[in-house]
Amino acid sequence: MTRCGFAKAKRNPINIDLLSIGNPCNQNCKQCFYSEDYSAKIIKNELDLADKIIKTYSKSSFFIYPKEITTSLHLLPLFQKVGQKGVSSNGLIFSEKTVEALKNYQINRIRFTLFATPEEQQFFNGNTLEDYEAIKNSARICAENGMEVTISNVISRTSMKSIEKLALLSRELGAKKLELIRLKPLGNGASMDLSELINESDMDQIIFSAENAKQKAGDSLYILFNLGFGPNFYKKSISDAKKKVSKARNSWVKGKYLCPIIDNNYYGISMKSGKVYWCFNNVGNPETAIGYIDQTDAKLKLTDPIDFSRETLEKKLRGNCAYDNCQYQKICLGGCRNAAYIFAKLRNEPEPEYAGMDICLTKSYERIFGK
Repeated sequence: MTRCGFAKAKRNPINIDLLSIGNPCNQNCKQCFYSEDYSAKIIKNELDLADKIIKTYSKSSFFIYPKEITTSLHLLPLFQKVGQKGVSSNGLIFSEKTVEALKNYQINRIRFTLFATPEEQQFFNGNTLEDYEAIKNSARICAENGMEVTISNVISRTSMKSIEKLALLSRELGAKKLELIRLKPLGNGASMDLSELINESDMDQIIFSAENAKQKAGDSLYILFNLGFGPNFYKKSISDAKKKVSKARNSWVKGKYLCPIIDNNYYGISMKSGKVYWCFNNVGNPETAIGYIDQTDAKLKLTDPIDFSRETLEKKLRGNCAYDNCQYQKICLGGCRNAAYIFAKLRNEPEPEYAGMDICLTKSYERIFGK
C-alpha cells in the first residue's frame, strides 16, 4: 500500500469518530463491518479518554459510534456534549422509555437496519420472526414519538429483489428515509459468499426497482443510495452538482466533499484497541490502521498515513474516477474511498486506495437512460 510522507496528523482534523466505544452489540449480523476484536475496558477509563480527545481536538466535529445504542445508554451525556443528534440501533430492545431517554439528550434521529421479509432478516441478521416484529415495532414507536426514522437496508444479490416491498413497509412504519447500503466484504461480510456481492450488471434491476419504489411510496419517503454506490450527478451541471454535494453533507460530515476521508480530514479512533483508521468501515480490518491514539496526552500519532489529499487524488485516481473519465472528478474526488479500496483489493489491483469506483450511480444512470 502506498503511504504518504507526512508524519503527523492534522492539528485539528475536521471529522473524528470514536469507534468501538461502550458495550458490545447484542447480536452479530452476518454482513456487519463493525467486527473489531478487542478486550473490554472499564467504562470510566474509556469515558475519561473520550473527554481528553474531545478537549485535545476541540475544533473537530465528533461522532460517537457505539455498536448498539440500547446497550450503551451511559454514553448519552457524551452525545450531548458533542452535539450529536443521531444514533443507530438494531431495534431489538426498545420502548417508549428508551425513546424518552434519547430525547432527553436531544437525540431526534435514529436508523434501524431492516429487511423486507422475515426470511431476509433471518439470513442477514439472524433474527427470529418475533425479533423481526419487535424491530418493526421499535421503528414505529420512534416515529410516533416524533423521531426522524431512517431504515437502512444492505443491498446484495438476495435483498436487491425486495426494494419496492421494503419501501412500502418503511412508509407504513412512519420512516422518513430509506437508505440503500451496498454489501461490502468487510468485517463479518468478508466471510460471506462472494456471489452475494453486486456489480455493475446488477444496477439495471436495482435502479429500476428504486425508481419504481419512489413512485409507489410517494413523497413521504425519501429513498437514497449510500455513497458506496457512488454519487448520482446524472444530467446535472457542474454548478448543480456542487449544490447537491453541499446539501447532501449532514451534521456528521464536515468539509467540502461527500467522503470525509478526502483531504485527510477524517480519523476513526477505536476506543478499545487504540488504533486509528482512515475510514470507520475499516475498523474490522487491522491492516488499514494508520496509527494510534496516545493514551496519555490523547493525541493522534500517525505511523502509516495514506495520502488522500485533493491534489494527489486528482492525479492518481483511475478508472471511473480518473480526471479524463469524469467531468465531476474535482467535485467528487473518488466517491467512497473505502468502497473503491475494498473492491480493488478483491481484484488484486496495485495501489487500491487510488482505484476508481467499480460502480458509480452517475455512470449507471447514464448507461441505462442515456447521457
